[in-house]
Amino acid sequence: MVTMRSIFAYFWKAPERVVFFVACCAVTWYLVWKYKDKTAILLRNKIVIPASILIVLFLNPISTHFLVSRVEETQYLRFFWLIPVAILLAAVTVLVICRLRQRKAKVVVAAALSVLLLAFGGNFARLTITWENARPNWYKIPQSVIELCDYIEQDDAQPEKRAFFPYPMNLWVRQYCPEIEMPFAWGSIDGIEKINADLYTEISKHNIEPINLREVARMSAEKGYYYVVLWADGDYLNSMEDGGYEEIYRVNKGAAENAGPYDEEYILYRMAKGKVS
Repeated sequence: MVTMRSIFAYFWKAPERVVFFVACCAVTWYLVWKYKDKTAILLRNKIVIPASILIVLFLNPISTHFLVSRVEETQYLRFFWLIPVAILLAAVTVLVICRLRQRKAKVVVAAALSVLLLAFGGNFARLTITWENARPNWYKIPQSVIELCDYIEQDDAQPEKRAFFPYPMNLWVRQYCPEIEMPFAWGSIDGIEKINADLYTEISKHNIEPINLREVARMSAEKGYYYVVLWADGDYLNSMEDGGYEEIYRVNKGAAENAGPYDEEYILYRMAKGKVS
């Protein structure tokens, strides 16, 4: 769900970046107006103007009012991820330093800004870790999603990678492993065909009433979803084995009772050969 409060809460996790970005936009307009700087004109046309349009269109109470019940936050924020903020901040900073007349002033300002950037970036130790170690998960994808997707991708029993993931696990699958086909990836059944909608409805009973696993298996098999991920501690009727699926993997074994949605224990089932067609 998108709200103005949630959007501003996201941006104000790093207020210094927001303030710096706004300041750089203002400086870009000033350099264009005062000096007709060619680089500033290019930055204005390629970054500042498109960014301003995005902000006006999407960061206002009217647009969030219409999108509040239709769009997830991650979908909404992707529009702002298109803005190359780091490039603008770096380019405008260099332009401002180059406008200084004395060489000594340029050196002092550049050194001071370097110290500030290192301080806000998490100090030298963190920078060293970034240089010296691989960073396999820049997008903070839950480890449980990574493990399940890796297992499915490496499994040779089924060449077609078609799987069902429950919400909110399914939000991350396409970002990490777009090769895996799913019946749906959001918390809505709008626009999906009936049998997938029925599967969604059955799974949505989680924490409300028992889920009939035989029906889940039947619908998954009918649509050719060879892999099914389910909660280990769910309230169920029957079993996936009744419908021709077999347990092949678990993540977060022995998870705490009050674990978050990405830290719960999940079971990965696979369609058993010769049992379901």
